[in-house]
Amino acid sequence: MNIHLKSPPQALPRLSEPARRRWTAGELEQLVRVGVIHEEERVELIDGEIITMAAKGNRHEIVRSELMLNWARRLPLDIKFATEPAFRLVDHHEPEPDILVFPGNLYVPDVRGDTALLVVEVSDTSISYDLKVKAPVYAAFGVREYWVIDARSLVTTVHRQPGSDGYGDVKDYGPADPITPLAVPALALRLTDLGVEVE
Repeated sequence: MNIHLKSPPQALPRLSEPARRRWTAGELEQLVRVGVIHEEERVELIDGEIITMAAKGNRHEIVRSELMLNWARRLPLDIKFATEPAFRLVDHHEPEPDILVFPGNLYVPDVRGDTALLVVEVSDTSISYDLKVKAPVYAAFGVREYWVIDARSLVTTVHRQPGSDGYGDVKDYGPADPITPLAVPALALRLTDLGVEVE
């Protein structure tokens, strides 16, 4: 009996990686203006990608609002803060932190990475994203201090000494530990000062 072996199939040609389109902050504004993205949608721009943020839970809102109220009562006259601003680092990076603290002689659109005094994220479902994706971005653009507050445990991860390879100094602080922003010591606090219980 003769057995005829078929020749092995030819390897399929390799397809090149599809090109990814990087959006700019100006284009993102246009998408909102024409209604492609609704104003109430939570999106931010990271390295030219439009990232849809998770919906904010009650716990996130409680911690964020209590922190804002605490700081508003003690804010020095030469310091401002904004909540959920479009923080344009460059054309392809426009994150929206929960709180941005900056010098009082600037307006929000004028703040850049190296002029921000403190950036704060209150994290409920997004803690991994805030620590692993946003921290290196903020460090690369010279944000001198970046806090990630776990909305449930009230543990705060404080990032300092920014560089191109990330932050050189990263420490966790418990809810009862005092934390002092280096550029704005008047806003020092313990998270327990907010009156929010640890979950």
